[in-house]
Amino acid sequence: MRLNGSGYRKRMALLTAMGVFAAFLTACGQAAEPKEEPKKQTETAVPEDAEPETSDSGEKPAEVENNGGTLIRVGDMNYYMSGKQLYSDGAYLYTTQSGDEKDSIYQYELDESGFRMIAEGRILGCAGDGSLYTERAGEDGKILEQLFVQEQRTVGSLTGDPIQAEVINGFYADEDYLVFAAGHYEGSAGMFVGDFYSYDRAEGVMKTEDLTDADTLHVADGWVYYQKYRNYESSFPELYRAKPDLTGEEQVGEGLEFLAFEPDRGAILAAKRGQEEGKEGIKSLVRVKSDGSEEEMLLDGAALDWETEPGDKLTYTEVNPVDGRIYLKVSEYGFREGESMGWRDTLIREQYFSMNRDGSGRSQWEPQEFGAPQEDYDLDEFQVGLACDPEAEGWNLAEITDVRESFERLAYTPEPGTEEDTYLLGQTGAYTLYGKGDYEWMLLEYGGSYAQIHYPYTSNYMIPLVLQEADYDGDGEPELAIWFNIKHGTGLYIDTFFMADQEDGELTVYQFLEEEFTAQLQEHIFWERTETGIQPLVDGQKAGAEMEDRGDGMEDFSYVSAGSHVRFFCEDGKVMIRAELEAWADDSVISEINGNDITAAVIYQGGGSFTLEDIESRIGQP
Repeated sequence: MRLNGSGYRKRMALLTAMGVFAAFLTACGQAAEPKEEPKKQTETAVPEDAEPETSDSGEKPAEVENNGGTLIRVGDMNYYMSGKQLYSDGAYLYTTQSGDEKDSIYQYELDESGFRMIAEGRILGCAGDGSLYTERAGEDGKILEQLFVQEQRTVGSLTGDPIQAEVINGFYADEDYLVFAAGHYEGSAGMFVGDFYSYDRAEGVMKTEDLTDADTLHVADGWVYYQKYRNYESSFPELYRAKPDLTGEEQVGEGLEFLAFEPDRGAILAAKRGQEEGKEGIKSLVRVKSDGSEEEMLLDGAALDWETEPGDKLTYTEVNPVDGRIYLKVSEYGFREGESMGWRDTLIREQYFSMNRDGSGRSQWEPQEFGAPQEDYDLDEFQVGLACDPEAEGWNLAEITDVRESFERLAYTPEPGTEEDTYLLGQTGAYTLYGKGDYEWMLLEYGGSYAQIHYPYTSNYMIPLVLQEADYDGDGEPELAIWFNIKHGTGLYIDTFFMADQEDGELTVYQFLEEEFTAQLQEHIFWERTETGIQPLVDGQKAGAEMEDRGDGMEDFSYVSAGSHVRFFCEDGKVMIRAELEAWADDSVISEINGNDITAAVIYQGGGSFTLEDIESRIGQP
């Protein structure tokens, strides 16, 4: 489906993002097909019902850049999908989708015209010929296979015996070796317990080594890279490397963290630890040769003009060099009194950037998602649900799947064959809400009357819908309030709110439009400039602490508003709305908050009319 706004599912096919597992950067496009008869391997055909569609155009597959990253380039187009590792053979796009208790491998048309599941399991990497290295669960552990999609065959048991582990990370393959980390996570902190594996494909021999506590590795320029503490007194892990057979360990540079590899330059993109005492966590983005020499500064973390405190950390994730530029996400974490939970650092801010390969021309950018095209939606429709005949509209109410307890485990995209299924989404005393298996339609029932709603009800977060029944307009009949969230992204979280009402014998569903409730809230929001910043006000009363200007050449705050973070909730039988107060500068793309919000009761007056009452400012979330 296609939605407009930051972080939503989007129409765009020109997309931008960065790879998390940099091992894929080198494993894909460089790995060779295994030898014809490796020890203990088996070859099977892909099941007939999983045969992918093939193009009959006869055109040569497009070139693929950064295969296996979260941003890849196929031909002259960039593709990104919710931070997932993407792969391509030049004709199709492939990724792993996690569903209810299983993973599945999907194939997507490059023009967004369709998609299909082609196999169970998870993609680990890819070869230069476009085939996929995959894993699937067997009775005795993880089975590693190579899937030749276009040839409709699978080479199985690449390592002979299954790998006895819960997770496999950082997979790399070439004609000589398979290298990866495998193990499991323990405890509330998620400590990794496992080893590095190196499988000699010619000899059919598996070797394991306990080189580090890190849970992944990266293979680049003929070396296996990983993070490791130098000794027990070390406060920060250093970058090390070993040969593919896991011998010859040596440290690489000082204070480096592997992020990505640039094959065309034979260089590593790395995070460089801060040099100032107390600010070691303020890392910078650098480029070094594969041995750690010839360091080149690309992004100075201290020059981001972000307000940091001692102990704060900058992290660089989703780093991909694509089409002459570097794309990445920078996040700041730190402990803030009254905001951080326990020992965990709080995310202070994050921003996506792109820059030229030499570090110049840095700019902010907004990642936009690839997805198979579906119907356009008018998300500003006032009447979103109208009376209908379910049978005439193709609803099957004889076979219903109850997903109320398993909603969060639904597949991110509908599995083939489930598009016309009927799901039970929620139920109150008088109302029942159903969803179509394509995630695009809902059906509401009340006293034998039905209303059909054409509105998406899922996102990649899979947040369940909330239903609250009451006589909201005082007419003696119960109405149904529905709220859910599909509008979210970096710096954005806005609930969608519906009200179902039986009027003149017909069931109608109204939407409390975003522009309407934002405008009503804004009527009560004021501000005043101080010597050092801006003071938010709600109906003339101070709303939390003054927010100081950011300085360092950044423009001073000029106004306060609300609308980027909006949630609905229930309190004492009433539906409430809360929105965080945000301070903005005229040229800013990111606001600042002081922990206070504006809260109000939602009053439904019938006929789709909504007003807000009992306006006040509160601290924190309900």
